[in-house]
Amino acid sequence: TFLDLDPDNTYSIAETVPAGLDLITSNCTGSNTPAEITPNAGEVITCTFTNEADANIVVVKQTDPDGDTTVFNFNRSYGADVGLSDGQSSDSGDLAPGTYSVSEDVPAGWDLTSATCDDGSDPASIGLTAGETVICTFTNQKDAFIIVEKQTDPDGDPQVFDFDLSYGDGDADLSDGQTDNSGDLDPGTYSVAENTPAGWDLESAVCSDGSSPASVSLQAGETVTCVFTNEKDAKIVVEKQTLPNGSPESFEFDPSYAVNFFLTDGQQKDSGDLDPGTYSVSELAETGWDLTSTICTSSLGGSESAA
Repeated sequence: TFLDLDPDNTYSIAETVPAGLDLITSNCTGSNTPAEITPNAGEVITCTFTNEADANIVVVKQTDPDGDTTVFNFNRSYGADVGLSDGQSSDSGDLAPGTYSVSEDVPAGWDLTSATCDDGSDPASIGLTAGETVICTFTNQKDAFIIVEKQTDPDGDPQVFDFDLSYGDGDADLSDGQTDNSGDLDPGTYSVAENTPAGWDLESAVCSDGSSPASVSLQAGETVTCVFTNEKDAKIVVEKQTLPNGSPESFEFDPSYAVNFFLTDGQQKDSGDLDPGTYSVSELAETGWDLTSTICTSSLGGSESAA
């Protein structure tokens, strides 16, 4: 209040607007304005200044895994698009009260796991009031995968191996050199098990992150490759033939992979599964008989003589 002003003089009033506020309106009664006030004798002039507190929308970006450098694009109804990576934020600057929206363009290889505003608004419809700062946080999780790879010894074998998976449709069938990709999985613990067919041994099953295939600990953004290597059973079959045919004579054999055994004409002795390697079989001399030939054949093809 300013008292006892001289009539017919001209006065002015100006507001110094403090930070965080906007001067919305300023007017005076009568025909006066704050910049030009001319009071008449006995007149009371009222000048009203109305200020509005600044309002802001802050967009915050978070990723799983933490610290990823991928840049995410945001569409904002109150300004131009903005790109943010993990931990970064964008402040709208002062906005008038109203309804605004923010949306994220989710890049390939990521899932948007949450988008929340601290005032309870949906990011698609943010009700902003004077003096309010609304923080909207967008959290994305990077895709994670388990790859199962099949390897065989011998290489290129057509045998199909069945796998039980704790994820997806629970099953995969693979032959040598083939792989199965899980597709995007949530972080967690999963299992992969092979149903080893008859005639094969599971030599190794290793995962690239050091996990056991029975308990694969998968993190966001991680790709774990589990390689199952099988070795086909190998065996030596010793067969006895005599001339004349059908002789009841028993012949003793000395193998390097087992104890001695005896065979008569037409009989066979199977070693059972042996590791790949070099072995020997010899027949002990039998009185009244001559060893006329020893031939070894392979199911992989070819033949050779053996002592």
